[in-house]
Amino acid sequence: MIRLFIFLLAPAALFSQDVIAPAITRTPLPAAPAVEFTSTSHASQAGVSLVLGYQFTVRTQVILTSLGAVLQGSSASPVFGALPASMPVCLWDENQNLLASATVLDSDPATGHFNYTQVAKTLLVPGVSYTLAGLVPPGLSVLSEVPGMTPGSAVVFVGPRSLASKTLAFPETDAIGLRSNYFGAGFTYTGAREPVALPGRDRNVATGSAVKLDGSASFSETLGPLSWNWTLVSKPAASKAELFEADSPAPSFTPDLVGVYVARLVVSDASDASVRSQPSTVSITASPSLSAGAR
Repeated sequence: MIRLFIFLLAPAALFSQDVIAPAITRTPLPAAPAVEFTSTSHASQAGVSLVLGYQFTVRTQVILTSLGAVLQGSSASPVFGALPASMPVCLWDENQNLLASATVLDSDPATGHFNYTQVAKTLLVPGVSYTLAGLVPPGLSVLSEVPGMTPGSAVVFVGPRSLASKTLAFPETDAIGLRSNYFGAGFTYTGAREPVALPGRDRNVATGSAVKLDGSASFSETLGPLSWNWTLVSKPAASKAELFEADSPAPSFTPDLVGVYVARLVVSDASDASVRSQPSTVSITASPSLSAGAR
């Protein structure tokens, strides 16, 4: 039987530090926390590992920049026990596709009550239900029943999600029947004023078959035209593969040898080349073709 013991702490006076949005170096807008709080209670679970998190939507298109967790060293000290020293955190979309993941450590930079670790920029769009969750080992404390929880201005909290599991798996529902509204994982986000390069998903292909890359989902908040710069940054040592139309949204190349080919995309404002995205890469893994194996 899963047991949760809830202890109510004193209100906001326990937490004196202000919430300061972390800054992302190459982004002109500061990153905002998805959630913060001024008062909380604490639960400690016994005997099992739990996946604990919440479902949310966004009001406007934003970019997730880091994943976070409330860990040891936070000013949110539990009544008994201890907060985790680290927490694996994952973000999924409504189709259970994994969008971002990281293990957040208590040595990672802290803002407010959270430690944050940067991850690859991830586009979040209105109309999609996202689920964020972290894995909490048995015997450690987690945040719960947060009356002072404040979601970020672009974030709409939907409800808790939970699962009894030894691994961090997608919590499709609130399987444990939690009474509370928040359990320690978080993220930061920013608007997309700097262009964002989205080079498509990694793929497996056959050698000798033409590969067409697709960066057409790249965008900027201004919705203005973009310039494209693709580079084949890694390929098998003896490969002679080259990108064609590397200044277009969808260049192509033909992998001539078995191995991994990595293409990097940078997009920039067509009217100001100094306003550019951070590089983003896609990996194409080439295997022997069926015809080659039959000979």
